Amino acid sequence: MVTEDPTRGPGPGSDRDPADPTESRPPRDPSAPRDPSASNDPDDPETAKSSPLSLDQYGVILRHGQKVETLSSENQDRFNELMSSAEEKLRQGEYFWAERRFDRALRFTPGHPLATAGAGHAQLGAGLYLSSALTLHNLFTSQPEMIDVRYADTLLPKRERITEAIRTLRTKIDEDQSAESPNDRASFAFVLAYLGHQTSDQAMVDEGLEAMSKYSPNDKLLPLLKTVWQGGEAGK
Repeated sequence: MVTEDPTRGPGPGSDRDPADPTESRPPRDPSAPRDPSASNDPDDPETAKSSPLSLDQYGVILRHGQKVETLSSENQDRFNELMSSAEEKLRQGEYFWAERRFDRALRFTPGHPLATAGAGHAQLGAGLYLSSALTLHNLFTSQPEMIDVRYADTLLPKRERITEAIRTLRTKIDEDQSAESPNDRASFAFVLAYLGHQTSDQAMVDEGLEAMSKYSPNDKLLPLLKTVWQGGEAGK
């Protein structure tokens, strides 16, 4: 199906009024998650009377506590075939193969949140911590509704790999034990906080976010991570 680029003007023969901005806005997919940052849209009947959300209000909306049990769906198409195969490789601990399958799935549906999360988990299991940090950070920046999602154990690296990752990440964050750059320390700290969230270890979440605040205090995602993962303690 061909979709119209809303940033382009009306084509020949179009009866749309280019002066009316509502004419160029594509219809909202009702199955898509609502973006709370769009709450000042006067044409949205659900939010027409609301004012822009504060960070804490935004965090309340994003703290949904959803748990994902599978990354693929029952649709019989190539994308879900790749997702199912990638998910199976992830369960088997074949992390490099899993990453390749998730990457192929993302070629069919670029930016798909569950395929992106799967790729980040595969990179984490493979010990590619900086790659995992970049993948998950980009996911949360573009789709903040994914920040509070937790995943079934089968969609994460095996427990022993997580334990190894936590030990390695803490070593790389520690200035006395490694010579990593501040930016890399912040990335390792982000992954540590993410693992704390996935394992329901709040102390680890706090540890990771504290280190992230130290080494990358201007990270634009940091206040939102604190709001969602620390229950509104954005200023902590």
